[in-house]
Amino acid sequence: MAKFWLEGEQLKSDEDLGKFNAFQKNKIIEGLQKGLDVSAYAQSNFSYEQMEVIMQGLEEGIDVSVYANPAIGAQRMSIVRKGLAEGLDASKYANPEFDMYQMLTLYKGLSNNLDITACLNPALSIGQMSAILKGVEKGLDASKFSDPALSQKEIESIISSLAPADNSSDTPKPMSV
Repeated sequence: MAKFWLEGEQLKSDEDLGKFNAFQKNKIIEGLQKGLDVSAYAQSNFSYEQMEVIMQGLEEGIDVSVYANPAIGAQRMSIVRKGLAEGLDASKYANPEFDMYQMLTLYKGLSNNLDITACLNPALSIGQMSAILKGVEKGLDASKFSDPALSQKEIESIISSLAPADNSSDTPKPMSV
């Protein structure tokens, strides 16, 4: 693992600094100035935006190893960092195969204390994931409608057939006398 340090305002390393661009070097310097262990993000295959999100996590005391993956873009890293900061098991959706919208859907599911297990398939669209989570929210067995081969409308139809009817709005209200 490479070592980085500052000599005055100059960044020094036992690694070739030429592979880092100026923005990346500035993020490494900023982290060193803040007393952070920059080894978590001082890699040339991270963009400076990714470095920023990892640095934020380090400042918050978050286990950044969950999302410090060059294959996870900075916006998606932010969603994982937010979940971790809220005490959620964001490792469930810190999969580079999920796009940003899938990650947001899974984050929202966890935020609402839902079991997102049935949605942990990158082949599912966000519409399918949202429909599955609605079924989970109703207490239904998601294994009956979490097949990626089913369309969102098919999932919704299955959920409607499995969910007890909510007739509360159809029930006449007693009249006041």
